[in-house]
Amino acid sequence: SGPEENQRLFLKAAKEGTKLNDLITSTFDTHRRYKYEVERYGTVVRCLGEREPSNLFYFTDSPTKARLAARKGITAFVVIREGNKKYKHDQLEAFKIIQSFKEY
Repeated sequence: SGPEENQRLFLKAAKEGTKLNDLITSTFDTHRRYKYEVERYGTVVRCLGEREPSNLFYFTDSPTKARLAARKGITAFVVIREGNKKYKHDQLEAFKIIQSFKEY
């Protein structure tokens, strides 16, 4: 998340990042708490022109952000990574939990 440039740099650093960047057609600047407003996820769905929000996948390390995206019908996954904040089971139970995209 964050400014578009940071998102692309993050992906580029990944093993398959250059290929991923070529597939991205839209980005959303998420700084200034954008991702903590439920209506922003509705804006993403509308901007992408997706009729069925559940066709969109949102991967995040925050159950709060996953919950907001899910409220707009987006399929949300919580990614558990080493060094991230630890969450209680009841904060995570509504979501598919993954540790790697290989699990997806």
